[in-house]
This record gives sequence, C-alpha cells and structure tokens, in this order.
Amino acid sequence: MKMSKTKLIFGFAILSSVLILSFSLKLHSNSKSAVTEEVLQIALSSHLPEKPIMTKSIEFFENRLNERNGEDILAQNQLLGNYLARFKAYGRQKDLAAAKEHLNSLLKRYPKKASLYSTLANVQMAGHQFEKAVGSAEKAIEVAEPDDFVNFHLRLFDALLTYGDTDEARDILRTMSFSRRSFDFLVRKARLEDKLGNLENAKSDMEKALYQAKAYSQSPVVIGWCLVTLGHYEHHSGNGQKAVDYYLEAFEQLPGYPGALEGIAAISHTIDHNLPAAKQLYQKALENGGELDIYANLIAIERRLGNDENAENYLQHFIKEATQDPKTERLFYRPLAFLLAEKNETLSRALHYAKLDLKNRPSSESYDTLAWVLYKSGDIENAYEAAIKAVAWGSPEPVVLYHSGIIMWDFGEKEQAQVLLEAALENAQELQADVVAEIRAKLQMS
Repeated sequence: MKMSKTKLIFGFAILSSVLILSFSLKLHSNSKSAVTEEVLQIALSSHLPEKPIMTKSIEFFENRLNERNGEDILAQNQLLGNYLARFKAYGRQKDLAAAKEHLNSLLKRYPKKASLYSTLANVQMAGHQFEKAVGSAEKAIEVAEPDDFVNFHLRLFDALLTYGDTDEARDILRTMSFSRRSFDFLVRKARLEDKLGNLENAKSDMEKALYQAKAYSQSPVVIGWCLVTLGHYEHHSGNGQKAVDYYLEAFEQLPGYPGALEGIAAISHTIDHNLPAAKQLYQKALENGGELDIYANLIAIERRLGNDENAENYLQHFIKEATQDPKTERLFYRPLAFLLAEKNETLSRALHYAKLDLKNRPSSESYDTLAWVLYKSGDIENAYEAAIKAVAWGSPEPVVLYHSGIIMWDFGEKEQAQVLLEAALENAQELQADVVAEIRAKLQMS
C-alpha cells in the first residue's frame, strides 16, 4: 500500500535535516592523490609473515593439549582466544572453525559459563548467524554473575546492532551503567555514532579507544583493528590522506593486514580514481585473506576499464567460491544479490538471495538489497516500499541513499528522491565514478 504523500514529505524533511547536519562536516579531497606511488609500493610489499600473529602460541598450546589427550582447560581457553584473534586479523575461515571446535568442547564442560556464550555470540556474528547471536548474548546475560551482568550487555549491543535492531542497541548504551571511559564501551559508542551519522563523535570515541589500547599494551590485532576503523571513518569524512596514514600504521601492527589493504584500495578507487592501482590493491587484499566480496570491486573496475571478459571471469569465480557451501553462501547473500541482478537471466536468483538476506538480518542494508533487486526486476511499487524502510533510520550508507533515490525518482516521488540523491552526492568519495555521474545527471533534470 502506498504511503500518504504528507507522511512521506514529513519523514524526508527530518531525514534531510539529519543528513545535512551529518554531511556538513565532511571534507572533499583535493586533486592530489592520497595513495601516492610510494604508498602503493609500501602496501603492495606488505606481505603476510611466514608465521602470522598468534601462530607460535597456537602451536605451543595445541602440542600441550595433544600431550594431555585433550584434557587441558587452560590450553583450550588460550586456543579459543588465539584462533579468534588470528581470524580477526587475517580472515581465515579455518581459524574460525578451529575456534568453534574448542568453544563447543568448553561449552559441554561449562554449560552455564557466561563468557563462553558471549564468545559464541561473537562467533555466530562472524558466521552471519545474526538471530542466533542475539540469543547467545541474551543467554550470557541470563547466566552471568551479578558483578558481570552489566558488562555482558555490551555483547548484546553488538548482536542487536549487527542484526539490525538499532533502537534496542542504542537503548542498551544509553540506559545501562557501563564504565563510559572503558575501551569496551568506547568502541561500541563509536560504532553507534557512525551508524547515526555523527562521524566527528565516532572518530573522537575511537581515538580515545586507540589511546587506551596502546597505553595498556593491547594485542596488535586490537590496535590494528582500531587503526583500520579510524581509517574508515576518515575515508567517510573525505579525508583520504589521514585515512591512508592510519592504514599504513596498521601495517606496523599486522604486516599484510587485508583490512588495511582494502581500505587503501577503496581510497585509490573512489577518491583518487586510480583504477589500475585500486585493482592491484584489491588483488593483494584477496591474496592476504580479504573477504570474497572484494571481487565486486574488481568486477566494477574491469567493467569501467572496458575489460568485460575479465569482469565476467571475476564474476564467475566469485559466484563459484561464494556458493561452495551453505555456510559460505550465507556470508555473501548481499553481493550475490546485487551482482546477479545485473543480468535479466539471473534476476530470479538475485531475488532469492535478497530475500534470504532480509530474513537473516532485517537491517537497512538488507531492505536496500531487496529494494534494488525488485527495482531491477521491474517491480517498482514493492521496490519503493522496501526503499522507504531502507532509509527509515539513522544515516544510511551512500549506496543505500543512491539506490533509494533512484527508485523513488522512477516511482514519481522526485522531491524525496532529490533529498536522497543530494545526500548521496555529498558522499561522492565513497561511490564509484559512474554512480556519481548518474546522480548528477538525475539532479540536473530536477
């Protein structure tokens, strides 16, 4: 059912005010490239160490556990943490699988240990089992000792925010009596501020968290993650050079860190528009363990360069790897839906993945996925309804603003579409050049 025009205009007036306030702080890049030739060579020469972080500790405790026929609780706890840390650094699914194995063993021994359920929620989020993660986080709170009851709500915040229940996640941070200067609280507050579009607040909170991580000698994985997150925030703000500085510092913590490589690649891609350099960096990130959805960027670059055969090869390779088993497939519902929606003959598969994505996580991004696939399928009315939900809360991603703006434009709601497209254009540093050109063309027609 179509929403009333009065209600829509009121809603978008609020959205427009929020977006203008959020984006007015953003800076635009100048003509000087943030990813210089020197930066490019540093990034490309940052190789994975022969024994990545935590490997020596893992080998020691695996040997110790084997010597004791699996009867060593301390070793299992150490291995659980070490495998998760190495997974966070280098994205190896086999590390996540090993962590799960030790976690399941420990849960059998200690079925009422809150910290294990909190870790289980973390593992489930990594596997995109978002609803299960919420349940595990709630279980951790249920069995927690009174002194730990409040702090275990931080894991519930993580699960709810990732699942898409942003209002409830926000209420946790606002109402619970956390230590508001602690590292654990600050990183969560930064994530929420980013979601709300308050980038200056997000950067400030993450800078404080990074200071604490360094001051208290947190692991290189934690410090590296903080640096890459700050790099992302600076990229979102249009500060490409400052973002690059953070990414380069992350290499000092984690050589060959795929998160830093992908961050530099994105700046080369969307700020510098140096497509050959971006291609090299994305390829290096994949080589070092980056997520398979990086292929979507490589496909876009090859198409932009006119290399359709290369783009098709990347597409087929991505589809093959991403659909090799249900657990892997679940990680890539969204990019599969977008890429398959580009061809009429695969639109039905695209819609299948879009619906799975929404069922798995009813978030702004998932409604955007469904909206765009429905739009590509010619179902403009249902696409419009999904697009309304995609931009209903907080500060949506630029690509979500773009998709929803295009859909509303073609639906005939040009006033609302213009608000969204102008907001997306304010984030041109996060969009591909052809998308920016399309937005500008639409706005010139208004």
